[in-house]
Amino acid sequence: MSIVNVAQAVVKAVAVAMASMGTSAAEAKGATSADVSTELTWLRQAVATAIDRDRAEAANFWTKFLQGLENPFDYGSRRRQFEADGEALIATAEARLGRVERLVDRIVARADAPGRLRATQGQWLGRVPVVKATGATIDRLDALPGWTGPSATGYHQASVVQANATAELTGIATAMAQAVEALVSLNEASFRLAADAVKQAREQVPRDALSGGYYYTRASRIIGILSALSSSLHAIDTAQPIQGAVDALNSGVRSTMQAPALLEQGGWPTGGSQAGVPPTDPNNVPPADSPGVSVPHDVPLPETDETGGVRR
Repeated sequence: MSIVNVAQAVVKAVAVAMASMGTSAAEAKGATSADVSTELTWLRQAVATAIDRDRAEAANFWTKFLQGLENPFDYGSRRRQFEADGEALIATAEARLGRVERLVDRIVARADAPGRLRATQGQWLGRVPVVKATGATIDRLDALPGWTGPSATGYHQASVVQANATAELTGIATAMAQAVEALVSLNEASFRLAADAVKQAREQVPRDALSGGYYYTRASRIIGILSALSSSLHAIDTAQPIQGAVDALNSGVRSTMQAPALLEQGGWPTGGSQAGVPPTDPNNVPPADSPGVSVPHDVPLPETDETGGVRR
């Protein structure tokens, strides 16, 4: 699959992912990984506060209860069991929070995906004008009046390859730009949905205990809240084709980056759609008096410059 096809596939995959998320680029625009991290910090604080209150209420209950007994030592084992059961609930709640944190880390880790893609894109996109300029030079040299023979034929073949590569790079630039913007939108949508989900969970964390003489009720309710949040974050995480898409695009770009070296002396590039083009050296122009070559003496022959290109 060519780099253009990969980029186009990314755009389509992002559209499907956005639809499955139930959001749009406009709704998510401007959301960042920092939004998710901030909401997670507040969720941690809310959970910690609720757990502290559960523990404080349980300790206060036993303090008051034992103060009214003549022989409180008879209840030592019951208290230990009571507290062990409560701590088991708290441990489960904290484990659910850890799962949420890991999912958030996975989502936030993609924050630099479009940036990495743009950096790779910039490495070769700046070469497109160079390729076009070189192609224009070849076109001028290909049209030298009176230049005939094997060297002229070979040089004409070179100009065709150059023109094809220039058109290819132009198409890649457009496809890459679209893929980058699609990935940016998908990242923003992921951050917006994740931040909203974490915020909603935080707002559900109970501040007060349930009535009826029960304890550790906050921890018990937090377990369910964080389990639901984990499911939401998992759906957001698995809806993203970002990492594989970025890897495929970067791989294709690394291959295609060889295309701007079309006029390297001795052969053609191996990247892009020019793979397999038979090597032809346009710089090896026979002198004017070689057999089969007819070049007017007043027409300068192409020369090789220090970059391996050609010049008038």
